[in-house]
Amino acid sequence: MTLLAGIVALREGTEVAEDSRTQLIEALSRGGDKPFRFDSPNAFMVKVDIGAYGTPSLVDDGHATTMVVGDPLLPAGEHGTRDRGDDSRQLHSNFLMGRWALLAKARGTFAAVHLNRDTESLYLIADRLAIRPVYYWIGASHIVFASALRVLESLPLVPKERSLRGTAEQACFGFPLGDRTPYQGIRRLQASEVVKIARTGVTNHVYWRWDRLPDPPATETDPHSRLAGIFHDAIRLRLGTDSEAVAFLSGGLDSRVVVSVLRDLGTTVHAFNFAPPDSLDQYCARQFARAIGAQYEEFPGDFTGPFSWSMFMSNALRESGLVNRGIRGRVRIAWTGDGGSVGLGHVYLTRRIVDLMRRGDVERAVTDYLENERCALPLRFAHPNVKKHFAIIPSDGVLKELRGLDSSDPGRNFHLFLMLNDQQRHLTEHFEDIDMHRVELHLPFFDAEVLQFALCRPVDEFLQHHFYSEWLRRLRPEVTNVAWQTYPGHVPCPIPLPAHLRYQWNRSKFTAYARGRKKRLLKMAARTLRCTGFPDDALRRGRFRLALLAYRLGLRDYGYLVHTANVFRRYQGNQQCPGN
Repeated sequence: MTLLAGIVALREGTEVAEDSRTQLIEALSRGGDKPFRFDSPNAFMVKVDIGAYGTPSLVDDGHATTMVVGDPLLPAGEHGTRDRGDDSRQLHSNFLMGRWALLAKARGTFAAVHLNRDTESLYLIADRLAIRPVYYWIGASHIVFASALRVLESLPLVPKERSLRGTAEQACFGFPLGDRTPYQGIRRLQASEVVKIARTGVTNHVYWRWDRLPDPPATETDPHSRLAGIFHDAIRLRLGTDSEAVAFLSGGLDSRVVVSVLRDLGTTVHAFNFAPPDSLDQYCARQFARAIGAQYEEFPGDFTGPFSWSMFMSNALRESGLVNRGIRGRVRIAWTGDGGSVGLGHVYLTRRIVDLMRRGDVERAVTDYLENERCALPLRFAHPNVKKHFAIIPSDGVLKELRGLDSSDPGRNFHLFLMLNDQQRHLTEHFEDIDMHRVELHLPFFDAEVLQFALCRPVDEFLQHHFYSEWLRRLRPEVTNVAWQTYPGHVPCPIPLPAHLRYQWNRSKFTAYARGRKKRLLKMAARTLRCTGFPDDALRRGRFRLALLAYRLGLRDYGYLVHTANVFRRYQGNQQCPGN
């Protein structure tokens, strides 16, 4: 199953209107998929499956219905085999009995919905890190839920009132913090959360706490080899019976590690790189693919405008002919290194932030983080009524999240903040548009056992990729025999890199990207000014016009301001944009 959504009436005697059912079906998939429907007078649930996994994940026994998106990866049964169908049936049986402990054994990224018609109860369930999203709105008479926010946005039944805090965080961080969305009343499931909705009320609980993990074994002598074993298991579980695989391959380490383990397991790997020509990323990926024996293709992406890695892969699969070639594997599931840099490399976490946290200077640690990542809102352009809110929303949001964490090491708490916010939302856009690009992902770096290994150990070991770099020595020699790209300030690559090639994320080196970005932002700004929904309650239109003129003339880069205005306009209701 790929997408799910539903409307459930909360009041006795209340039904789900026929027009709401029709609207929900129309909103769920834009790819022409035929949905599965569960109909009753007071509940309507729909799901769409693009068939990427090849095994259904729906159970209905006449008394209750369980829908699962993603792949839970429960422990193998007595015969040592498993698939999504088995996992769904196991979960369904446990949900019927009100048992949630099995969820704490799931290693995969997934979400589930369970409707028990006998008890008239609805359960919304997240995986241990809530990578796979579920959004929900609870009204006076109905609850609406979906695995894509756009579904709730499209339904007249759900009010779309902009949340100042949620929208400001979206503009500042690229995502709202905690369970917030840019809308009042629409929430997102959190890590390991189960929300129960019944006519008696709404309750929730968490079945797993990342901040209360046991210490690593005291007798452990080679943790790097242990991680290598856990990571191999994570890939083996996801690979199943496939003997061929599709994978992203960049010039960095995360996707490289994934491809190396796939090759170690005897898998034929079709690897794709999307970096610009003459970039270090393309060079390193090409050299590694040759060394590891992967079948490698390059499809340089267009980075001058909005781009989607998932759509890049979708187009590459079509253009390469793999979709119709009949490979011995699930061609619509791509392997990716997402999650590795933050989860194991501890990117964004510095020694200074860890030290400040341990000294109890949490506010200074937050300030450092915001400055390092340039997370701020445009105070000079803010409307007087919200200026004071703009000044405190970024730091206040991070502080609130940190206060909710209870690890014995305050330094680890900051890393957990990153995992439970930045990384939890990392693939939001992928899942939002999955009906269009039609690509699922294998995410071994988000494997719950891999993360548990890292998050229970001292945070100091992992800073600046130190643990990661030593771990590489336990993998195939090709991993470290070919040069790779590294993050500034992290453990450097010992192999010299060609000086004439460009690091593609140093965007100032790519004139086409810089020009394309400015052109796109100017077009976006003009559209924002045309809209009747210009966020006058958040930004001062006159100052915005002057900044836009300076940006157009090349006097100053006000791209960040245009981005903020567009985010606020995006979630402003009742807007009309002439010329759309």
